Amino acid sequence: MADHVHVSRSTGLPEAAAHGWWMGRSGYAAKPGVRASLAVWLQAKGADGQWKQVAKGNKTVLSGGGSGKRGAGI
Repeated sequence: MADHVHVSRSTGLPEAAAHGWWMGRSGYAAKPGVRASLAVWLQAKGADGQWKQVAKGNKTVLSGGGSGKRGAGI
């Protein structure tokens, strides 16, 4: 689950930001301590109208929401 990418200025400089979280198979939070491997791709539309990958990252996080469970800085 995720929201739409938006501009964040939390560091003072404009950055692309999006928030997401994952849940267990039942639709509820997974058991405590369960982790997932996140893969995040950031794409931008070039002057030629084609989408291009500009950044990619991976991180392992706990289930559920909250700042400690984000792929921040990917």
